[in-house]
Amino acid sequence: MKVKKGFTLIELLIVVAIIAILAAIAIPNFLEAQTRAKVTKVKTDFRLLREACEAYALDNDTYPTDNPRGTGPLGDYWVQCVLTTPIAYITSVPTNPFYEQTDTHTAGNIGGLGSYKFWGSDRHPNILPIHYHIISNGPNLRRDNLGGLDGPLILGRDPRYLNELYDPTNGTVSYGDMGVCDYGIFPLTQ
Repeated sequence: MKVKKGFTLIELLIVVAIIAILAAIAIPNFLEAQTRAKVTKVKTDFRLLREACEAYALDNDTYPTDNPRGTGPLGDYWVQCVLTTPIAYITSVPTNPFYEQTDTHTAGNIGGLGSYKFWGSDRHPNILPIHYHIISNGPNLRRDNLGGLDGPLILGRDPRYLNELYDPTNGTVSYGDMGVCDYGIFPLTQ
């Protein structure tokens, strides 16, 4: 009797199906890991920026203020550059890993694209004052209210906006932004 060498069509289809199932499981987990890594980078950058702002305040008796150029990409970048020169509180201005996919100011090759949004002291004297706040889009890649006009209210001071903060327990693409101010990193992770 002749012995056949090779695989049957059914055996090959089973192997291809198993590989497809493994790929369907592995790819979303890999993408989740990338998102978690970006969230971790934002939180690490926030800690560095917060320490730099506090060190700046110790040396200058004031926190970094809004840039007179405004809070657009260039203004946000230049405010954070104050933390790098002439005294290096941080070595370079960190880049926001969620910026490129979401910001609409990408036309025109403007310097400072990719930095975090920065506001100086807020204009709400009747509630908990904040000397600075820095904002990043959350993993949902949208600018929610935390990065908008309501930002000063949201950072731990107004319960109406608690859902505007990114919450990792809702999954890595949950609604909400991340921020830091002189009171801590939001959502609170410390």
